[in-house]
Amino acid sequence: MNKPCLLSYFSMIILVIMSQAFMPVFSQAKTTEVKTENFDLNEDGQVVISNISGDITVTTWSKAQVQMTATKIARSKEDLDKVTYKIRRSEKKLRIETEYETEGANHVSVNYELIIPDKAALEVETISGDVTATGLGGQIEIETISGDIKIAQSGNTIDSSVISGDVSIMDGKGNAEISSISGDVLITNLIGSIAVSSVSGDIILKNISQSEKIKTEAVSGTIQYEGDAHPNGYYSFDCHSGTIKLILKPDANFEIQGETFSGSIQSDFELGTDDQKIGKEFKARIGTGGAQFEVSTFSGDISLSTIK
Repeated sequence: MNKPCLLSYFSMIILVIMSQAFMPVFSQAKTTEVKTENFDLNEDGQVVISNISGDITVTTWSKAQVQMTATKIARSKEDLDKVTYKIRRSEKKLRIETEYETEGANHVSVNYELIIPDKAALEVETISGDVTATGLGGQIEIETISGDIKIAQSGNTIDSSVISGDVSIMDGKGNAEISSISGDVLITNLIGSIAVSSVSGDIILKNISQSEKIKTEAVSGTIQYEGDAHPNGYYSFDCHSGTIKLILKPDANFEIQGETFSGSIQSDFELGTDDQKIGKEFKARIGTGGAQFEVSTFSGDISLSTIK
């Protein structure tokens, strides 16, 4: 979970501009072309898909096969012909890549619906469009410029990066690393360690269990954690401008240190400090200790409450 940022600042600006150029196709679309193909793939193989404009939806089945349905959407039949997709495959890997001609191609989008083996890994790169993945047992890597990412019922590690869009992960088993520039991150019912970085948007972690390491960083937005305090766990929450909320079991055992420059501290646990004091640091041992919590915000409140 030490992967660096996938996109440089300069690259992000260029790609955001490109994504805006493809957005009008959805409102102006008049013609569609649908094609379904099947490809053999090992049960534990990998599917790699690269797209420019359009949604990508991935589900699973028990077959050692991939079913791909590609729907091209354009203003005219002539525009449809300006976009194709290239297939490269072996027993272990299937690669799908959308290819655009230069002139007039920005008026075409391609939506992909994939059914892949339930143990296969998935890698997605796209500029403009939502990505949804459900029931995957292999590793998931998703990078998008403009669009939402939704992952449910995953059984392996998740690595996702988005510039403009929300990220939602539900009912998963495995570590997750999320990077977001503008958008909310919601992770619920996950078993595993978590790392989330965000510039503008809320980070909400709910019903998190068996996580030995959680690290969240945000410039602007609320950070909320609701879950276990693992005896060997390390939990770090850092925000420049926003409130940090920790919601733990009443009998949780942990040690905590935190600070806020211009916010207040409120706690259902005994911290041995004046909750009404503005701008302070605190350190406390709750119960028998164990889990380590570090909380820091510059201009925001810190709230510790119990799960009701």
